[in-house]
Amino acid sequence: MRPTTDADSLLVLLDESLDGLLLADGRGRVALANRPFRDAADLLGLALDGVFADRLLELADRTTEPYAFAAAVERLREGAGVVEFEDAVAGGVYELHAAAEGDAGRAWTLRDVTRRRAEQRARDDRVAAVGHELRTPLTSMTGFIDLLSDGSAGPLTAEQARYLEIVGRAAARLQTLVGELLEEGRESE
Repeated sequence: MRPTTDADSLLVLLDESLDGLLLADGRGRVALANRPFRDAADLLGLALDGVFADRLLELADRTTEPYAFAAAVERLREGAGVVEFEDAVAGGVYELHAAAEGDAGRAWTLRDVTRRRAEQRARDDRVAAVGHELRTPLTSMTGFIDLLSDGSAGPLTAEQARYLEIVGRAAARLQTLVGELLEEGRESE
């Protein structure tokens, strides 16, 4: 058995990473890719020979937003940044990060965020459903508060009017909160 070197230890560490890690040399060619990156590349049909950014551009037609993906890759070719894309073939969602180019080249990371995006969509759907379910009874409540307040159901005592005013303010506050909740849900889409 040969002794373990620092390079061997580093390769084991890189291969056990949860994220795909790739180092492109100064010419943009793949110098090193860990096992998670190679596995994801196989799944995506991404070749790891030649100039890496050129190979990424070949993925554009496989994504759900080919033009946006290609434009983002061109930006990453020039500098640091991140692009999230969805594989239209296998359905996975990925984040691709590019670090600023250094003396050793450029580092890239690839993270599968499929589960996180699915959980986020499910949470957003639940929030939207709850918001809509709250809005319906609130609309009825405020309608009846208005009817009572304007005397349509008969005169109110001063104490009843005060209680109704408190209930009206609480209902208005709830309507504002539900509106904000639904707006946040729309913004996250």
